[in-house]
Amino acid sequence: MPKPPTTKTLGPLHFEDLEPHRFEDLVRQLVYDYKDWQTIEATGRSGSDEGWDIRAYERSPAVASETADDEEVETAPPPMEGNAWMVQVKREKALGPADVKRIIAEVDSQNPPYGYILAAPTNFSKKSYDAFRAELRAKGVREFYVWGRAELEDMLQLPKNDRILFTFFGISLVSRRRSRTTEVRAAIVIKNKLYRVVGEGVDLHKDVLVRDLADTHYPFDNEYPDFENHPRWRQMEVKGHHPLGLRLRSRLYYAYVDRTNKEFDFTTAVDLCDNQRNEHKSIKELEDFRKKHDPVRDAWELLPKARQAMFIVDRFLPYAKIAAIDEKGDVLYECPHIFVDFGDRGPFEGNWEVLEIRGERVPLENDFKRVKKFPQAFNMEMEPLRPIRMSLALDAQTLATIESYQDLGVLFATDKRYKDLQAGDVVTLKDAQPKFGGEPPLLQITYVGHSTVGEYLSEADDAWKQQPVIQTQVGSVTDEAMLTYVEYRRYYRRQTRGPGAPPEVAPEE
Repeated sequence: MPKPPTTKTLGPLHFEDLEPHRFEDLVRQLVYDYKDWQTIEATGRSGSDEGWDIRAYERSPAVASETADDEEVETAPPPMEGNAWMVQVKREKALGPADVKRIIAEVDSQNPPYGYILAAPTNFSKKSYDAFRAELRAKGVREFYVWGRAELEDMLQLPKNDRILFTFFGISLVSRRRSRTTEVRAAIVIKNKLYRVVGEGVDLHKDVLVRDLADTHYPFDNEYPDFENHPRWRQMEVKGHHPLGLRLRSRLYYAYVDRTNKEFDFTTAVDLCDNQRNEHKSIKELEDFRKKHDPVRDAWELLPKARQAMFIVDRFLPYAKIAAIDEKGDVLYECPHIFVDFGDRGPFEGNWEVLEIRGERVPLENDFKRVKKFPQAFNMEMEPLRPIRMSLALDAQTLATIESYQDLGVLFATDKRYKDLQAGDVVTLKDAQPKFGGEPPLLQITYVGHSTVGEYLSEADDAWKQQPVIQTQVGSVTDEAMLTYVEYRRYYRRQTRGPGAPPEVAPEE
């Protein structure tokens, strides 16, 4: 499972970009909603503030008094009788304890304000906080607060202060949240539509055409000189859903894996995904693919069957990147079309890389080591004619299963009957009868191995099938018995890519 894309967050606010009076305006805007004020005065704007950058008076509650008739009435307090607050604004990058003491020295200890706020876009140390409290207590100030960088950013990120954040920094978190809500809703609509179009779950097999939203030349790929390397549309198979998007098959290569020794290899000489959708390929393209593919497949089939794997690359397409879905497609690609903004990096975000053996996935963990099992280059020339080396005598049941195409592709022996066989040999079968008027079966040996019965079955994915076949061919044996296993594939005379043909009758052993 790929890691989800990194969430974008709000970076530090650049208070230093505000000139001093503008930073003072910002702090005054934050002060407005801090208390129930009767008045706020921007004294620092005059240039002669006598230590008061901002002066504010809290609103005093009404005072109850008695009349001559003993009735209580509320009278408004005299103007400016509320608690006085002094707000000192310093647009400094750093303020230490000594700086804090110097600033507070401006407070008149004979006539101190009721409350005091020091606002500065800096990170105050513990010693600075301690000095701040000690100095103001000594001067008789009743309430006091420090608004450092952290406190200022916290206040600006409150929904009620969003207009202030936008006024001074051009950022609106409320708008971002609304935009994010719209994105989430759109992704949910896309996901539910895809569930209906391609199915639900993690194991799907549904073709789609992924198309670039910016493309205007579909279906004429010759309009793009670089289309082969940077396609603007591509037919792919949906393999399943991820919680955040689709899993699409991108590459499929022949591979080798030894799960016991934690070794693997694969070759990128041929991508099997290129030929899985061949309805749009010309005869020449199909023939070119076959010529490239067959030598690679032949090399892969010479590996032990238990280690013949596929190397799979699946790509992750987030729901959030899908702009639109055409459920029915068109007459050229009769499958759903998914429109995505490819941008400069393509439509995908992340991928999975796994090995697969007959449907079983083998995750490439860190302790797996890549070894060289495939050649750097493959011989694309015609395969020379392979002569028939010998004729094998098999028991009646094994011969019948091969003739009926129900065999497992492997022969077993505990004696030396197959000692002269080598990978690549072509053999006939004694007493084999041609089917449907065709030729008698020919087998090409792909691998000859030796191990104990127990070791062989432990590595076989279909041991429950292999065990009765071993008993049929060699009889009852213990797990410790040494076993020769000969893997093969069908071989046809029409496969020979060269002049001549194998002899009709195989030589006797």
